[in-house]
Amino acid sequence: MNKAALMKMGWAIRSGEDALWIEVMKGKYDRENRNFEHVVAKAQDSSLWKSLVQTWHYFDRCEFRNIGKGNFVRARTYKWLYKETSIEAMRIMVPESMQYLMVKDLVDDNGCWNFDLLRTWLPHNIISKMYALLPPQNDGDTETRVWSGTDNDQFSIASAYKLNRETHDETRLRPIHPWRYILDCHLQYITTNVNNIALSTRQQMEVDIAWQQPEAGWVVLNTDDTGICSAYLAELWGVLDGLRLAPEGGITKLKVQVDSRVVVQSLNSPNIGNACADALANMGCDHGPGLRVYDQCPSSLSSLLLMDVMEISTSRVISV
Repeated sequence: MNKAALMKMGWAIRSGEDALWIEVMKGKYDRENRNFEHVVAKAQDSSLWKSLVQTWHYFDRCEFRNIGKGNFVRARTYKWLYKETSIEAMRIMVPESMQYLMVKDLVDDNGCWNFDLLRTWLPHNIISKMYALLPPQNDGDTETRVWSGTDNDQFSIASAYKLNRETHDETRLRPIHPWRYILDCHLQYITTNVNNIALSTRQQMEVDIAWQQPEAGWVVLNTDDTGICSAYLAELWGVLDGLRLAPEGGITKLKVQVDSRVVVQSLNSPNIGNACADALANMGCDHGPGLRVYDQCPSSLSSLLLMDVMEISTSRVISV
């Protein structure tokens, strides 16, 4: 179920709405926690309840208390002065003897805010805020929870959806126009390069790349990636097939050469140019899956094989 829709159900439970299904949920899952401040999901619970529990922490972001009589509104941890934060979240040092006071405990015998008590630990800006706030009254309404994510303090699925996006960072969402997003990133990179801000610290140089003929008695196995899997796996499959074929051909001295740095690091073998392997990989794209063995050199590779035999090199620009 959509997380915002689940939050609507969770808010109905948390805010104390009157409905039969809510009474059923409370009767089954209150676990001596009738106000549903903290909820717990156990292995045997329903999948719906487990999903609801996973959304519970979102309510701390937008839940605000209308203090009413103030009997059950915790002065330090609940949001009742500001919709955005609590006294605890503002890192105000509260005396140990006042850690667990309810809002009603901040009122004197005359029904007014006990500013003589409050001035000893609350900063001036909060004291000024409380002058404009009506203190809790014994004949007042019962405290209520309101949703601060909307202008009218009423929960809405749209506001819950927005809260989810903000919580998980909107940069993770797929852009509406991916091509425009990629283009913007490219233009930003070009701009920073022009301004010498994001230039690569790696230098480039031109080197000669050529297939190296092995020592007498040795055979070289060259691989290149092709197939429907990743390039890394394709290279590894080529190495595996080559190692399996070597004993069948009576080969006991074998050198493995690949052009993938990741595969090289995995197999701890040197990296070297292998134009014939590149060409074979391209030919593999025209064939179906499976192993294909050539007893003779394909005509399309004859010129490349001759270059390897003659140790003719080609230039390539690499990073160093």
